[in-house]
Amino acid sequence: MEHDVKAFWENDAREHMGFAYQYGRNPNVRYPMYEIRRELVLEIIDALPKGRVLDGGCGAAHILIDCLDRGWDGYGFDFADNMVRLACDLLKQHAHDPARVRVGTMKDMSHYADSSFDLVLLLGVSQYLPEDEDTAIWSEIHRILKPGGKVIIDFVNALFDLSTFNRFTVRFVVDEFVRRFLPEGRIPEIEARINALVTNPLKPDTTGLYATRRDHVPKRTENPLTMGARMKAHGFSVGDLQFYRFHAVPPLLFEGEPELEKVAIAKERELSRHWIGHFTASAFLAVLKKA
Repeated sequence: MEHDVKAFWENDAREHMGFAYQYGRNPNVRYPMYEIRRELVLEIIDALPKGRVLDGGCGAAHILIDCLDRGWDGYGFDFADNMVRLACDLLKQHAHDPARVRVGTMKDMSHYADSSFDLVLLLGVSQYLPEDEDTAIWSEIHRILKPGGKVIIDFVNALFDLSTFNRFTVRFVVDEFVRRFLPEGRIPEIEARINALVTNPLKPDTTGLYATRRDHVPKRTENPLTMGARMKAHGFSVGDLQFYRFHAVPPLLFEGEPELEKVAIAKERELSRHWIGHFTASAFLAVLKKA
């Protein structure tokens, strides 16, 4: 999985710059997801005492630059060489030292000393972390954080699949519900019958304006109802939880009526801590504290 993800981002780096933070500029960017996440993250950061921050999987360093501009002593790394090049270019444009970013991986942070950071950012990263490397990765994060240090991390919301009414819904129901009740031998038959209940089991498309990128490269999702127990096992407690990228209706309706997608924008902040975010927001932010 790691090789596939790295190759994806090496190839996608330049295209990513045309989409990230480009709502209102690029007509193919349908929703200000990056802008909303940035607003939520910076609000959290501004409430913390300034210190040393590490942006893991920093991409082109947009948030890292925001931290530096706010007086944080910030550093970053990314496993994609092309993304690090973009980050260096952007740091230079904003009069910051490009040496603050480097090529690196989540499972090996030996470049950073024990208890050397007050804050770790993991944005757009969790969905690409191999499940079998969780223990090693979270052990490294725990090691480099100071006592009481914090992590701001975003996740792809697994529960959102329940309201998409497509193949992701079928997959969630089979994996999270059916497998807990029935023997493995019956799963293919039951899955086929559930597929028959869904009008568009093959949607969304993998290309085009209303396509999903979840089929281009493997992505993990996270259940916000069970995330706290998982983080506790890695030595972290969960503080704040905020949902974003809301959907007023199932996304399959957007192509027929694009305005249905935009009506959620004004409600993002109002609903960020509302219970419906568990099911109608495709992503969420968590603030974790080192135990």
